[in-house]
Amino acid sequence: MTDPLLPLNALRAFAVAARHESFLLAGQELNVSPGAISRHVKTLENHLGTALFLRHSNGVTLTDTGRVCLERFAPLMDDLATATRDLRTHVEARPIVISTLPVFMEKWLTPYLSDFQNGHPDIRFRFDFHDGISTDGRGFSFGPDIDAMIVYVERPPEGFHSERLFGEKLVPVCSPTLRAAMPDTLTLRDILSQTRLQDTFWPDDWSVWARAMGHPGNLQAPELSFALYNGLIQSVKSGMGVAIGHSAMIRRELEAGDLVAFDAFAIDAPESYYLVTRRSLRNNPKLAAFWKWILKCSGNS
Repeated sequence: MTDPLLPLNALRAFAVAARHESFLLAGQELNVSPGAISRHVKTLENHLGTALFLRHSNGVTLTDTGRVCLERFAPLMDDLATATRDLRTHVEARPIVISTLPVFMEKWLTPYLSDFQNGHPDIRFRFDFHDGISTDGRGFSFGPDIDAMIVYVERPPEGFHSERLFGEKLVPVCSPTLRAAMPDTLTLRDILSQTRLQDTFWPDDWSVWARAMGHPGNLQAPELSFALYNGLIQSVKSGMGVAIGHSAMIRRELEAGDLVAFDAFAIDAPESYYLVTRRSLRNNPKLAAFWKWILKCSGNS
């Protein structure tokens, strides 16, 4: 049979009271009442089955057993305090680990990060990448070292704390040069007759968009696919063809005039970007600071 562990709060109260040989001074050091110290000591005495202090009208003194306990327990309490401080230092120094989509990091998050670091120079980050999960939240995997994930899904996974950052539009885009070569008034046929480009991470963009436009049949696969969204955008900017743009990821290219969007053919994307964490981590102060900041950046503060 395993011996029951000694109550830590009672041990701590005893160690301080034994060092001072005073419940009053122990209470002042631990910021509790002398009565609370007395109750903790009594709990320990009951647990050990022996008296640790002799009570007098003007104070307390250690018994012989109490002195033995102090010699044995005080180093253990010091070791525990040191281990706690070391662990707290490790936790405070550990970077916040955010797992996100490469395209979200590259096209949306990175331009804002210097603002966060300027306001929170003591918080360090490590960004990992995931390949995405199914749009309905199935297949969601939250690694043990991950503090939060930014996911692109129709609805957030169950069992986690999550908040929606924003949605976006799916809209055909091309270069200004290619747009000038197309009819002023576009039809669905005009767009689909161009060389179609796509990102391999979002292989269904063209079919989702075409169905929303009322296209009657299945589309053939796009002529060119790119493993990196930035490669796709550069190819569109060079005039190679038309892609389905994710409006939140190409905002800067649109504002700069590097891309032209066919706004009359835009649809709401079925998925949205969500920030997700374990419920147990929600009150982590570093993560809470990042959470508040990114919601503000996304317009949800």
